[in-house]
Amino acid sequence: MAAGKSRFGKKLAKHLDLPFIDLDNLILTKTGKSAASWIVEDGEEAFRTIERHLLLETINLDRFLISTGGGTPCYSDNIALMNKAGTTVWLNTSFGHILQRLEMAKTDRPLLEKNSAGLDRNKIETLYKKRLIFYKQAKIVIPAADIELAISSLAKL
Repeated sequence: MAAGKSRFGKKLAKHLDLPFIDLDNLILTKTGKSAASWIVEDGEEAFRTIERHLLLETINLDRFLISTGGGTPCYSDNIALMNKAGTTVWLNTSFGHILQRLEMAKTDRPLLEKNSAGLDRNKIETLYKKRLIFYKQAKIVIPAADIELAISSLAKL
């Protein structure tokens, strides 16, 4: 969440001359509802079901780069599925940078509750730590601080 996956993915896809797919945008295009709308209106489980369905549909395409939501690898066996289908990359962004981006973000994230002081830092940190177990299963780990170096390194694969 807020790691810079879409921005990084678009740059890398362009550099590699691959079609770019943003899973959250695909969900919106196919269903007419954003990830946030799905979660608010139907609950996270319903969202994860449609997300998984579209991931399975997409993963069979030939040569592409996909940016998933931050929770995608953490549900069902999605990370194993993605690892089997191709090369997975974890854009390892520090918790401090993620928190800063979330505080500046203009979009609502229904999984993050706000209190009178703003975002609930403890809840965000708990979610981040839970997800790390899955992110660490990616085949490649890229420090988010050096996206240009990451793109040139990945282009050599």
